[in-house]
Amino acid sequence: MSQVDLEHASGLSGGSISRIERDEQSYTNETISQIANALAVPVHMLFSEGGENEQELPLTRQQKEWLSVLDGLTMSQAAKFMTEIEAQRQANDQILRELASGFLTQKAR
Repeated sequence: MSQVDLEHASGLSGGSISRIERDEQSYTNETISQIANALAVPVHMLFSEGGENEQELPLTRQQKEWLSVLDGLTMSQAAKFMTEIEAQRQANDQILRELASGFLTQKAR
């Protein structure tokens, strides 16, 4: 899709799209949704480093609340925020695995 096509499909100006892309302009949830809708991709794909075949991840209520924080951030800031959320989730998962393992070890005694 060309930038002109994206302008028409999203209803945003080419200048705004270009500035958002270069991290020179903040965006709102509505703006990022317009871009995602115009590209026919889920919003999280705009922040992904993955390829086109990446599957959409289901979002929890808490993750949806965190995404509302993205309003007004640059693309770079939002990507860093999302990376931190994922790192924290992985750390929490590891803690839960360790707790479960310890519980099972105690129960076996």
